[in-house]
Amino acid sequence: FVTSSGRAMLFENNPVRAYQGDVARISFPGDPGTTFKLAVFDMTGLIVFSTQGTVFAGVGTGGNPPPAPGQPPAPGADLAASVTWPLVNGRGNKVASGMYFVVVESIVAGQRELAKDRLMVIR
Repeated sequence: FVTSSGRAMLFENNPVRAYQGDVARISFPGDPGTTFKLAVFDMTGLIVFSTQGTVFAGVGTGGNPPPAPGQPPAPGADLAASVTWPLVNGRGNKVASGMYFVVVESIVAGQRELAKDRLMVIR
């Protein structure tokens, strides 16, 4: 794993102002066609939200597999992923105001990367 702290992740809005109807939009790098996992933890270390997905591999390839090493991605491929967190926990309840830790595991330049950063929610 290559670990980065705050540099590989981008928040559209931080702090997130829930009283204004905001949601958290979290973007991070990832190789086209590879999987990612994202988890949001509260200050006690409990997971309040998690998701996983695949970075879009582009169009024109059967089944959209990841490009072979050294090959360019397919047309339209994404070099990053974006996740929206609607500020609710796994049961659908609104999360409280406070600081949350966001952790993303993705593959960047063929290497698994773990990115971490903090996100403030204001209700």
